[in-house]
Order: sequence, then structure tokens, then C-alpha cells
Amino acid sequence: MIYLLKDSDLTPKVTFTKTETQEIIADVSRFGKTSFNSDICNQIVSYEPKIHTLNISYNHISRETDINFIVDLLELHDLYLNTNFLSVLPQKITNLTKLEEIDISSNSFQQFSFLTNPLPNITRFNASFNRGLRKFPKEFVNFPQLRILNLRKCSINLLNDEIYNLENLEILDLSYNQINIVPKSIGDLKNLQVLMLDHNHITNFEANFTSENQLEYLDVSVNELKKFPLQITNLKKLQYLDFSLNKPVLEIPSSISELVSLKTLRWNSNDISSLPQSLEKLKSTLVELRIRFNKIKTFPLCILELINLQVLDLSGNLLTKLPNEFSKKLPKLEKIYLAYNGFKRIPPNLVNFQNLQRVWLDGNPLKGKSMKIVEQGMKQLLRYLANDKSSSKNQNNKNNENNKNNENDDQDDEIKWIEFDPFTSEIGESFNENQNINELEIGEDVLNQANNENIENNENIEKIGNEEKLPTKKTGPNIEKEFNSSIIMPPNSTKLTIPELKDKILGTIVGNCVGDAVGLATEFLSKKQSAILYDFENFDYDKFLLDGHRSRWIRGDWTDDSDQMILILDSIIANHGEIIETDFAHRLSFWISNGFPELGDIGGMGLGATVPSVVRSPGFLQNPHSASKTIWKQRNRNAAANGAVMRTSVLGIPKFHNLDIVRENTLKITKVTHHDHRCRASSVATTTAIALMLQGEKDIQKIIDLALKKGEKEIKIKKHAHEFREHLEAKSWSSLRLDEPQKIGYTLKAVGAGFYALRSLETSDDFLQLLTEMTMEAGDADTNGAVVGALLGCRVGFSKIPLEWREMPHVNWIKSKVEKLFELMGI
Repeated sequence: MIYLLKDSDLTPKVTFTKTETQEIIADVSRFGKTSFNSDICNQIVSYEPKIHTLNISYNHISRETDINFIVDLLELHDLYLNTNFLSVLPQKITNLTKLEEIDISSNSFQQFSFLTNPLPNITRFNASFNRGLRKFPKEFVNFPQLRILNLRKCSINLLNDEIYNLENLEILDLSYNQINIVPKSIGDLKNLQVLMLDHNHITNFEANFTSENQLEYLDVSVNELKKFPLQITNLKKLQYLDFSLNKPVLEIPSSISELVSLKTLRWNSNDISSLPQSLEKLKSTLVELRIRFNKIKTFPLCILELINLQVLDLSGNLLTKLPNEFSKKLPKLEKIYLAYNGFKRIPPNLVNFQNLQRVWLDGNPLKGKSMKIVEQGMKQLLRYLANDKSSSKNQNNKNNENNKNNENDDQDDEIKWIEFDPFTSEIGESFNENQNINELEIGEDVLNQANNENIENNENIEKIGNEEKLPTKKTGPNIEKEFNSSIIMPPNSTKLTIPELKDKILGTIVGNCVGDAVGLATEFLSKKQSAILYDFENFDYDKFLLDGHRSRWIRGDWTDDSDQMILILDSIIANHGEIIETDFAHRLSFWISNGFPELGDIGGMGLGATVPSVVRSPGFLQNPHSASKTIWKQRNRNAAANGAVMRTSVLGIPKFHNLDIVRENTLKITKVTHHDHRCRASSVATTTAIALMLQGEKDIQKIIDLALKKGEKEIKIKKHAHEFREHLEAKSWSSLRLDEPQKIGYTLKAVGAGFYALRSLETSDDFLQLLTEMTMEAGDADTNGAVVGALLGCRVGFSKIPLEWREMPHVNWIKSKVEKLFELMGI
């Protein structure tokens, strides 16, 4: 029997009488779907005390008395209380002797004194993200059957020797803490299989590992170890080892070959210049080798002996060529990362791989044809290599001769190569190699950079026409007159079925939030910093950098970009489909001070410069369009930030069947804070594309062409019109320069990213890849992600957004709002 009250979305999975069900629905309706009410819980318990699973996560529970009812659930097996404001649990919780799992992550616990008595059946305990927790809780000795323990991102600085009592422990996550010493007692955990110690301050590693230890996964990255603890080589079952970012120089020891089961080795950003020859002894086991951002100048020949290698990452080194036998010696290679090296052309020996799925050559000083191919993206590069491979089969002798002359392929425009330093390259922003990634803070100057309004110098400009006034509302054909006062969908509005339409609408709104949440991982970073901090294909919420900026949001949450989109959605619903700019202005003003109180917010977070300036200006609530125009004039008529396009995707949904009304609605909301014509054009292009997809248009190029045309009409300066078209017709991520210093918040970069992603989408599976690619470009990545996510989400639909991304915090809260929108639309 399972009860889910997550986000107070009461979904009892048991059978009630009709009267009881009506009472529960009445209670939920009375207290609201986003306000925790213990009376409801008490009522449910009175109906059926034999609950096995209870989930009351993502509520606003702060008092022990609110959850006293739990102690009566004697049959409870699983208890989820994560993401609340709790600092203590009822003492009698130890009466729940059948408990197997407790999740109290993302709360305010500082100690666990309430766990004084044994809970003999607990096997899984998650207390991560309780930042007041400074010592390893000694109370865990009362959990003899504990198998999984998560204490990630607390403030633990000391591991007690009592830890050896957890003899059945299999998974232990102590990452993102303040640990200095790994005690010997860790080695006594003979059944431990996974140990995560990354992002601490470890200088002394004393764990007494022996061949009896069962450890398979060990992550000690981002610490302060000066030498490799040799006792690690006793771990004969170890399959995964990460020692990245332990500086100063931490060489790979020759004894690494004693790890006879090793499949994955990561040694990134340790300033090494070579690999031990003994690495070749791992040829039967090693499938993934990542040694990016080091100082390797010559390709290590020992790699060629790793015949089972599938993933090789040498990005951010000083390589200029690959050995001739590269493709012959590594037959199983699937992914090759050679970005940020010194390659002047695409290495010809990348051609003959049978299973190649991914090649990354960004950030190299490529010339001529090589540069053009790489700029078109990874898919085009793979096509080029596949064609070259086919050609080489037919012209083998000729190609052998050409290989001798390949160095001169780009002779006309070649320049002298200067030794590449991955930390001082002009690609993106400089990165301080001595800075502790665990404590990377985003300064106020960098935050302001994201919304730097002086995108260009104030120059003499050529006008193409006078400023256009908003059109008066048109009634259109007779059928439009009937529905003009609402957003009920007229007959024949779309070629889609109703389920398809609803899936795309939900995909647009949730996609906006997903792109925003994923983009937060690299917001305000440079592309190179992203490459240092993240692995392209291992991108998930739990691996995000937790610095002072990103730590303000809970895992998987969206930022201000989608908050403002939801404000528009709320305004649409409250006004029965009518778009009223003053209503949105009032909601925006309230949100800045309060956030969404029902979600536990205390204010709007993540705002740039434009929105607060406009909202706080005189007369904003009465005439927001006038207020935003005044601010725009004060900033030399050149402020074109991305704060409007990030939120307006939802305006492509109401009246999607009438593009004129879509434009009118979009301009009403855009101009509340952003007056510049480029901001209007960006928003109109985005909502037009969404409206066309909801109409059932499937031709991507047709959608883009019409959206570009509609957006272009909003621009009154020839130079800006050319720039708008240039961004919407971008052929690669790199051409958009999303991490360009002082311009990351430019509206055309965000809309350009959205349309490049839309153009590149070939299958629904590309949603994850394209959003990840965009995130790795960094810059104002959450805003760019909001636009990309909305457009791709509309194209593929909610059901095709990756499950691990769309199941984000408060997603049920969003869905309840979208259901109200569906009602207004009559679907």
C-alpha cells in the first residue's frame, strides 16, 4: 500500500469507499495542492494504518509535530521526507522496526540524536544535502544491515572510527564534504563496493585496503592528494578509478597495472606529461581512459596496446598528431575526444574505425576544410569520416600517396602554431588552474556579465522603417469571432490528434524547465571550464558543480527563467486566456520579492540587470511598456538581453492557430521588461515556431523560415536584421560563441541556440544529445537551455523527454497548471 504526497499531490494507491475518497479530495482542494497539511495524513492513516511506503517530499514541513503521525505506521517499509525544512524526527520513529529505507535529504539536520535505538532492517539511508551535519553520525552503528548510505554535500570534516561497524555497507557517498583524512577503518568495510570521496579536501589517505576488499568503484577526484596511495593497488576487484584534479602534479604510478580488473581510469587535470608503459598490461580489461587537460605532447604509445579500449579522452593536452597505426591498433574504439589540442586538420587516421560514434575536435587550431567540417557539428564530422573511409577503400593507393602530402592541405591559410596552453587559451574565459573547483564561486562581476546590456558600441545606425505600433486586435474570419474572448480551440486548428497536441504542449512547458535546469550546470562558465568540469556523456543533475551559485537551487530545479514562464502561464489561466500585460507585471513584481511561496521560495533568484531595473522603476505596475522603454532609452537604446525570450515560449500555445494573435500576445509580454526590437524578434520567432509545430507542421525548414520571417519584421535596423538572420541560420554551436565574454546574455545567442538545435533534431533521441551539447558550450546556459528545451520539447513531446530529466522537483505542480490550461483550450 503506497501513499504519494510528493508536492502534496495526493495519489493514494489503495481502494477507498466513495465517501472516503470524496473527503480526501475535499481536503486536498480546501488546503491546496501545494500546501502540506498533516490533517490529511492523519485522516489517511485512520483509513488504513498498514501503509508500506509514504512519500511527503517537496513540502514545507518544518515541525516535528507535523509528522508525529508517522510513528503509528508500524508496517512502514519506505519513508521519503526529502526536500523539506526538518531538523529532527520524532523519537518514537525507532518503533518502526520494519523500516527498510529512509530519505531525509535536503533538510536542515545537524545531528541524529533521535536515532538512539536500533532500526534493524534499515538497508538504505539518504541524508545528503544536510549542510549543518559536520560529523559522521555515530548513531549509524544502530543500523547493522545498512547497505547504502548517502551523505553527499553535507559539511562533514571528520570520519569517526565507528564507521567500521557498518560491515554490510555496499555503497558509501561522502562526496562534496570537508574531509581531510580517510581513516584506516574505511578499509575494514570489506563488503563496500562503491566509495565516493570526490570534492573534499583530502590530503591523507590511510584506508588499509587489502585483496579481501570488494571495492569496485572509487572516486577520489577534486582533492589535495600529492601522491597516489599505493594500498589502492591491492583492490583486485576495482573496476572504476578517478583521481582527477589532485594537484600539484600527481603522476600515474607504474603499479597501476596491478589493478587487474580495472575498466575505467580517469586522471584528468593533474598536469601529467606522460603515462607509465605498464598501463599496457591492462589491455584485456581497460575500456575507458580519460586523461584530459594534462600536458601530454606526444601520443603515449602504451595506449595502442589497449585493444579493448572503447572511450579515449585526450582533450586539453598538447597533441598535434596521432600515430600512423592509431586506427589499426584500437579496433573497438567508439568515442574519441581530442578537443583543445594542437591539431591543424582532422587527423587522417580517424577514418578506419568500424564502431566510431563520437569524435570531438573543438578548440583546435583547425584550418580550411577541416575547420568548416568541425564547425558544422559532430554529426557532419562523422559523416565526413564515413565518406572518407568509403573513399579510402576505393582509392587505397591514391590515399596512401596523399597521406604523405596531407601536411600541406591547408597551406594557403596556415599560420605558425604556438604551443597550446589549455589554461590560458583565448577560447572562452581564462581558468585559474590553482583554483579549487570544489569552492569555485561566481563573483558579482561575472553574474552581471550575463546580462551586460551594452552589447555593442553606440554607433550611427541605418533605419529601414519607422517604429511599428502594435496592431489592434483583429477578428479574422467569422469562425474567429466566435472564439475571440477565450482560447478554446476552433475546429480544424491542428493536424495533430488531441493526445499528440497535449503531449507537445506539456513538452514545451516542461522542456523549458528541463533546459533551464540542465543549463544551470554550466551557467557563467566558459566552454573550456565546462570541458574540465564535466564529461559529455555522463551528464546528470547529481554530478553538477556545487559552487556558491549553483548551490542556491535544489537538485534538478529550474531557475528564474522558467519561473517567469510559469508566471505567464498563471496569468493566462487567471484571465481565462486573455493576455494582460499589467497582470503579468503585478505577478512579476510579487515574485521578485517572494518567489513562489507555495514552493518554499523566499524570493526570486537568478535575475540579471534588466528585469529588476524595469520592475523597480516608477509607474511600472500601471504602464510596464512605458517603463521598459524608458530604461531602454537610458541604456543608449542598445539593451538587448535574453530575459524575455527565455520566458515567452508558453505564449506560442494559446491561439496557436492564429499567428497574428500569437505575435500580439508575445509582444505584450516581451515589452513588459524588454523594449529592444531584437528582444521582440527573438520572442516572436520562438513562439511562432512553437505555434506552427502545434498546428501540426512537420517540415522543420519551413517552420524555421516562417519564424525567421515573422521575427525579422520586428527589427528596424538593417545591421540588427542581418545579425538576427545570421544567428537563426547558424550552422554550428561554435559559430554562436555562446560563451563569448561580455555578450553571453545577448538575446540573439539564446534564440540562435534554440533554432540551431531545432534544425539539428533528426530523431527524438537527439533531445538529450543536443541539450547536452548546448550545455557544454556554457555561457548563459540556463537561458539558452530554456529556449532550446522549449523548442525541442514541443517538437518531440513530453513523452520523449528523457525520464531522468523530466521527473524533476515540482513537476506535478507544473502539470496541475497545464491541466487547467487544457481546460481553457477545450482539450
